[in-house]
Amino acid sequence: LLRHAHSLYNEHFNQHGKDPMVWDAGFSTIGKKELCSEQFLSEGAQVLASVELIAVSPLTRAIETLSALKPKNIPIVVLPEISELLEASCDIGTPKSQLVMKYPELDFSHLEELWWWSEYTLDGSKRKTLRDYETMKSDFQQFGYMEPEPSVEERIQRFRKWLQTREEKKILVVGHSDFFFKLSGSWLENVEFMWYTEDCESKIEHKLFD
Repeated sequence: LLRHAHSLYNEHFNQHGKDPMVWDAGFSTIGKKELCSEQFLSEGAQVLASVELIAVSPLTRAIETLSALKPKNIPIVVLPEISELLEASCDIGTPKSQLVMKYPELDFSHLEELWWWSEYTLDGSKRKTLRDYETMKSDFQQFGYMEPEPSVEERIQRFRKWLQTREEKKILVVGHSDFFFKLSGSWLENVEFMWYTEDCESKIEHKLFD
């Protein structure tokens, strides 16, 4: 598991204690430095040398954290199941049609246009279009909302089932702190790696680098 670099949301919330309303947040100055650090690049190179597959969240901060490692000749799968728990503006993603243009090297064909948790508007109608995307952001600014726990648990179970279908033994998963905590019970700092092993009987976690 690899958590993304320090984001603009992290920076503003740590300083001011409130949501800055930054949709699908990019990196702070700290985050940009983390991605260029010798330690991160060295650790990343060691991990990439051993993995057979990469799974990455469709949120910008996860994709661009992975991009900083410059993976070569390793298949990459974009998994909406591992996006962050939606509870802040930074967890509202970028629509598929925009991701396709922004990251042409990645395959988003299996994503819905609005792929993050957004199944219903406040009045119960489906949200699927770019017009709905603007409404969604407006609703969040006015009212705020959080992804319900059953949705999070369902995503975790879908991710575990996906893992069970894979033949690869070592997979790098690039994602987010709250999702990883729900999955493993361990908290990762920004750009921190952790081995996570799961089978039908046990879970084992340990920090990959001290």
